[in-house]
This record gives sequence, C-alpha cells and structure tokens, in this order.
Amino acid sequence: MSEEEVTTPSPTPEEHIDGLYEAMSAASAAHDKETVKKLAREIVDAENTLAKAKREALQAAIAGLTEKVKGTIDKAVARMIEAGELDGADGVWYSKDFGDESSGCRLLKSAPKVAGEKSGNGGSYVSHPAKSDELRKSEGAKPFTSPDGTPVTKATIGKVEHTFPEGLTLEEAWKYSNDGGWRNRVRQALLKSAGLI
Repeated sequence: MSEEEVTTPSPTPEEHIDGLYEAMSAASAAHDKETVKKLAREIVDAENTLAKAKREALQAAIAGLTEKVKGTIDKAVARMIEAGELDGADGVWYSKDFGDESSGCRLLKSAPKVAGEKSGNGGSYVSHPAKSDELRKSEGAKPFTSPDGTPVTKATIGKVEHTFPEGLTLEEAWKYSNDGGWRNRVRQALLKSAGLI
C-alpha cells in the first residue's frame, strides 16, 4: 500500500526570514561562526528580495491608479472648460506632494513671481537656476529652518514622520533622505538662505 503524498505549504517570505533568524540564533548560541555568517548573508538576500517584491507590487498598484487619478482631474478640468472658467488660461499644471503636504497649480505656461508676493495655492516650489551642489557648499553649514525662521525638528518624508535633533544643518538635511519632496524642501531653504528667493 503506497503512502499518500502529504504536501506542506511553502512558508511565506516573512516566515522564511523568521526561520533564518531562528537558525542564526541557534548557530550563534553554538558559537558556529561560519554558519552565522552564511545565514546572515541569506537573511540580507531574503530581506532584499522581499523588499523588492513589495516595491514592485506597490509600483504595479500605483500604475493602475495613475489613469484613475488622471481621469478624475480630466473630468474636473473639462467641466471648467465647458463653463468658460478657464478662458485665457494656457493649460492646467497641478501637483500634490505628499512628502511635505504641499500642492501647486498653474494656469499659465510661465507665471513670474512678483517680489514680495506670496503664493496663494500653498505650494512652496520656486524655480531657480542655482545648482544645489554650489548652494550646499556655501550654505550647507547653516541651520535648516522653516520659511518662518523656526528650526526644523520634525518632518514627514514619504508619509513617515521623522524627528531631528536641534541644530540640524542644511547639509545634514540634504543627506538625510533622497526623497524628491524632501530634497525640494531643503533646496528651497538653501535658496532662501542664499538670499536668492
């Protein structure tokens, strides 16, 4: 009589990583350095593979949302065009940065900033030809402050709240994250520190 084949479900990537950590703890307790090193490499590889899979899944989900968001904005703009509300406008350029919770909207291809005038749309981006690397060399040692001059000790970067020690410099802030919204915020502070905006 043949034995029935029993199938064991494969562990999830998270369970696999947990198992590697348990095996590494056992090897460490047994002072088996070679096995610890081997398992450490396997853990790094497994965690990188898991992070990549999660990133790709998120990118696929976001890609599917892109057309939905575009369609929603297109409908709103079409209604305004039909109502004649956008007569004289060149187009609609809209952006929303979740990193620093700012948004911006422009209806003309080029809208020069009037000296002393504050933007009414809540956006904080100001274009300037000055190179960030040059600004960092001249202004990087200065403290990173908000537009009102108060030191930046907290910020949301990529939907995650971060706390900084007092005295954070512009250079330290720049190097802290390469998130686009964050880098833009630091660049604006660099431009302000240099007296360019």
